[in-house]
Amino acid sequence: MAEREPTPDAPDGTPPGPAAEVDAGDVTETPATGEADVPPEIPAEEAPGAKESGEREGGVGKIGRADIEKALGMKVPKDPVKAARKLATHLIEARKELDQALAERDAARDEQLRAVAEFANSRKRLQREKEVKVDQASERLAEELLPALDAMDAALAIEVQTPAERKMGEGL
Repeated sequence: MAEREPTPDAPDGTPPGPAAEVDAGDVTETPATGEADVPPEIPAEEAPGAKESGEREGGVGKIGRADIEKALGMKVPKDPVKAARKLATHLIEARKELDQALAERDAARDEQLRAVAEFANSRKRLQREKEVKVDQASERLAEELLPALDAMDAALAIEVQTPAERKMGEGL
């Protein structure tokens, strides 16, 4: 990475940040060509712990080109700009697939909730219809029995005068 110019904020003339770090703010586009101006850095294949075979040496957490290619299932270009573009494209595609899967999940969940609600509504409707049918049947039975009960009450209200009427009263 190129040395930075001393700034007025740093009285001792030291650069404002560590010179070894490369962050997203260090990558800029040149207005004339539109190409990315990437600070020089150690290529992934030359970085410590980044062997082509995917083996790690010298510590935990170092990821080599082979590790990245294995995880993504695709070849990663050696040019960092091309690699970044390819990885960004891969990330965008993965995000679209995730969004689509989430939309499908939400649609399936919505469909399931609607089915459960419809089932509950059908059960309640059938219960109400059953109660109405029972009430109608009871009403119809009462309407048919009332004339017979009235006739029986009238027959029992008659004073018994003959032995035949007495036997009929006992039968009632």
